[in-house]
Amino acid sequence: MEKTVFTFQENATIKTSIKDVLNTCLTSLDGFLKRSIEDLPDSINLIIDKIISQFGNIEEKEISIDSDYPLLKKYPKLFKKSINMVLSLINYEKYNQYPIEEQIEVEVSDLLRTYGQFEYYYSSSLIAIMSREEAIKYIETQEAKKVISRRDSSNYFNTLEDLVKYLKTTIDFWQTQEAIAEVINGAKMAFKIKKCRWADLLKDLDSGFGYAMLCSTDFEQAKNYNIAYRLTRKKTLMEGDEYCDFCYHDTRENKDLTHPSEIFWNNFE
Repeated sequence: MEKTVFTFQENATIKTSIKDVLNTCLTSLDGFLKRSIEDLPDSINLIIDKIISQFGNIEEKEISIDSDYPLLKKYPKLFKKSINMVLSLINYEKYNQYPIEEQIEVEVSDLLRTYGQFEYYYSSSLIAIMSREEAIKYIETQEAKKVISRRDSSNYFNTLEDLVKYLKTTIDFWQTQEAIAEVINGAKMAFKIKKCRWADLLKDLDSGFGYAMLCSTDFEQAKNYNIAYRLTRKKTLMEGDEYCDFCYHDTRENKDLTHPSEIFWNNFE
């Protein structure tokens, strides 16, 4: 299989609605609150206060959401602040000439910043009740559980070539990375990410939380592609490296999980 190249356009857009963006963010926060109440019931008020303080002073918009968020709606101040935080992150002024239910072209940079930074603010709120290291570990554990819960053999990719095609379709749609991929002898797939919008959009925040939220799950996600697949990786853009060096191994073909050398990655173009 020849090398597959991934590129993105800086000003790429995706068709969605502001309401869908709000629902995605609020549903995610509602799930975080649910897990926090289950795991840390005596600390939920401290966590909520920290989220609100991390949102800071933001302009209030006269936007309401009628979807059901069973936990979030128990905390009306947080609920209202969350709506306004999402609108601030998405740069709502760009899109406010449209009804929030209307499907419109939203810039990918606005969309990913909203999803990533909104999650960052509530995830990092855990530092109100535990150390930074404990908070990052907690987020990693919770994110891994979510990935594992979605594991379904009916969605497996039988070959690494099929996985590359899927990644190509997905990344082309979301316009998230500049990368190159190649299947090597049917047993390994090298995937080098040279530029990542997620890492760029979170670069001014704590990279430990960015990694926990968005990168730590890649190892379990590899098994979601096929239970026989294993991922090795030593570098990530999120952590300040010059590239991400993913290597997927098909253990049905070769159980050797030796990661390609740095010389290999530096010459993999």
